[in-house]
Formats: sequence, structure tokens, C-alpha cells
Amino acid sequence: MIDLGAASDIGMRTDRVFLLVLLICAIILGLISFLTVSFLVRYGRIRHPGHANIEGNTLLEISWTAGSVLIALVMFYWGLGGYRQRIELPKDAMTVKVTGRQWQWTFEYGNGKKSTVLNLPLNKPVKFVINAEDVLHGFYIPAFRIKQDAVPGSTKTISVTPVKEGTYNVFCTQYCGVGHSFMYTTAVVEPEAVFNGWLQERAPAQAAMAPRPTATEEAEASLIKQGSELYSTK
Repeated sequence: MIDLGAASDIGMRTDRVFLLVLLICAIILGLISFLTVSFLVRYGRIRHPGHANIEGNTLLEISWTAGSVLIALVMFYWGLGGYRQRIELPKDAMTVKVTGRQWQWTFEYGNGKKSTVLNLPLNKPVKFVINAEDVLHGFYIPAFRIKQDAVPGSTKTISVTPVKEGTYNVFCTQYCGVGHSFMYTTAVVEPEAVFNGWLQERAPAQAAMAPRPTATEEAEASLIKQGSELYSTK
């Protein structure tokens, strides 16, 4: 089952910032609505058929201006922390090369292994090195709360630490052609031991160098599997 909850350190921080901004906006909306209704009732035409000359209040104007600036600075500070967390790459982060092409994501690991499904170890920092082979794509994992454009001729990086085991959607957020809606896959977060077992399985380059079996049904099945993997990656 696809899990839609925050599944990364950045995701949890992003959710907290979002809730903070939502709370501030709700309080301001409630205050403005209350004052609007109160003024309509208290100073309406029925109670006050005449008009009065109302002058400004310097202290009140300074207060709401300073308060607005303070609120904006608080939201900026919280948001800046999340932004720095995305771009500051941990030294011990595992590197995964992300390549976007029409219309597929390909992921390459340090030992040369490639996959069309993003496999990640739990609670281990990951550095995504993102590029595109043809047109502009958008690498987006909603559960991680990360999105980075994949730009032809340019390399982008972003860091994240998965903190929740599960399977999550991976999308392309830039319209990249007629197959854009089919450019999706999944990210599988699993315990580090399980991930290492998967990673140590023969990489495509190692499989190509391995001795070929005899001309049996097993060899034919192996060739079919290799052809399928080649087609899926190209």
C-alpha cells in the first residue's frame, strides 16, 4: 500500500512549518473576521446614521506593522532551516544518481547497479545527484516533501534521510511530453541490512561479465531477463 505520510527528516520538518503557517493564518483570519463583524454591528448605519471623522492611531499602526514583520521573520526562519537541511549534504551520505528521460526514472548506485525502482536504506542520509538526458523533468517524492528539477546539461543535488519504512510514490512534475503521466515509479525504504542485501546482488556490469551458461532453457530465460532489464533502462 502506498503511504502518504511524511517519511523523511525533511518531510517532518516541512509539515511542522506548514502547520505553523496554517495556525498563524487561521488566527489572523479569525481575528479579522471577528473585528469585521463587531464593527459592522457596533458602527453600522442603523446605530450610527451619521458619519464621524476618524483619524489614524500611530501606536496601532506601528504595532500591526511590527507584528506582521515579526510573523514573517518567524516563518522565514523556520523555512530557512528546512531549506538548509535540503542543500547541506552530509559527508556520510550515500550517493544515488537520478536520471530522467522520456518517460522514466533510472537510479544508479555506487557499485554501478541500476534500477527503475528507488531502493533506500532506513535512517541513512542519501544524496541525490539529479540530471536529465533529453528535456526538463521534475523529480518529486511527495512523502519525502522534496522536489528538484532535472535539467539537461546541469547537475542538481538534494539530500534527505528516510525515517519511515514503506513504499512511496515518485513522480515527474514537469510536463515532458505525451508520456508524462506515465513517468512515475516507487521509492522503497527498508532496513539497512535488507537494502545492503539487495545492493550486493550482481550489478548489470557484473552480470554482463559473468560466464554464460550452456545453451539450455535456463540460458534462454537468462537472456530474456537481460533483454527485459535492458529495455526497461533504455
